[in-house]
Order: sequence, then structure tokens, then C-alpha cells
Amino acid sequence: MYFPARFGRLAAAAAAFYVFCVLTPQEINPFVSPAQAVQALKIQKSAKAPKGFAAVCGRYRWACSSRGGKVSDSRKLQLARKINSSVNRSVRSATDAALYGREEFWTLPRKGRGDCEDYSLLKMKQLIEAGVPARDLMLATVLTGSAQHHVVLVLRTGEGDYFLDNLRGSLRTWERSGYTVVKMQNPRRKSSWGLVLKGPLAASADTKTGSSVAALR
Repeated sequence: MYFPARFGRLAAAAAAFYVFCVLTPQEINPFVSPAQAVQALKIQKSAKAPKGFAAVCGRYRWACSSRGGKVSDSRKLQLARKINSSVNRSVRSATDAALYGREEFWTLPRKGRGDCEDYSLLKMKQLIEAGVPARDLMLATVLTGSAQHHVVLVLRTGEGDYFLDNLRGSLRTWERSGYTVVKMQNPRRKSSWGLVLKGPLAASADTKTGSSVAALR
């Protein structure tokens, strides 16, 4: 991946993205912002999908489904907590390079091993199978408080958008995560992605570089 020199620290962090995906929870120390009013993540405009996502829809139709359904928020959160914890315990962290000999290969975990997007895909699959509407589950690329690239699964509820994260055992709304959301699957058409750019690093990136952090991916 090419990153213009003007992106400085953020560009260097993006180059190490696949390594960060397999760090343990103890190795992150994100800035957690104060509680904010609950609001859903909104897509500002269409954006190019992450490189590793290219073949996901063809391989896993459920990952790009926008099927609806009616499930209570309490039930969604109950299932999400259970599945987030179960997948985090059952899958061991491993890089795409170690498993497949290349970077950015988004797939379900292989023989119980995978990186952040693999955890997220497995959680999405299990939640859909458990009855959570596919339209309420989106993959998202984020920056941590230390500007490391990462992938999480977004669960949409009436109480806010929650992150299912392989680096954390508990669910958090995006506002309380300390992460900056860069891009997310469009819930109306999940084969496409959109620019979100919300979180602690979004404003500073625009101010200091004149460009959004989305250019890094």
C-alpha cells in the first residue's frame, strides 16, 4: 500500500495494520472520549472498499445481505455479548501473512486462527444465524487511539451502534470506544462502503493534513 509522506504518523501506523490486528487486548491503550448523545454512524459519501474485502461478497453472500427482520434490542445485545465473547475465546490471533502468505485476505478463521477482520466475519455469520437482521451488522475500518488500523463489527440498535471487537471482551458504543471510524459497509447495500470519519482523530487529521484519514486505506 502507498501512503503519501504528508500523512506522517498516521501513514506509518497504517503500514502496520495487519500486525495490529493480532495484538492482544493488553497491548492497546486507546483514548476513551466522554459519553456523548447516542447516535447512529452516518455515511457521508461512497468510498472504495478495503483491499481485502474484494472477494467477500462472492465467497459469503450473507456478509453482503441487507435482509431485515424484527428482533428486540435487548435480544440483539444478549446475543452479541455471548458471540463476541465466544469467538474471542475460540479463535487465536494470526496474521494473513502467516496463514496465507499474503496480506489483507478477508475470510473466516482458518483452523481456529485469524486476524481482526476474520473474527468480525465469524461474529457476523453467527449473529445472522442466531436471528439478528443482516442489515444491522456492518464491517467497519477504524483507527485506534494510537492511530493503528483495525476492523470491528458494528451492531446497530436503537440504543446506538455497538462494536464487537477481538481486542475487547465487552461491547461498547462507538462513541465510548475511543476509536475513529473511517469506513463502513453501507447498511442499505452492504456490497458497497461509505466514508464515515467520526471519532477523536477525524478532526485532527483534517486540520493537520487537509485530507481525511480515509485516504490512508
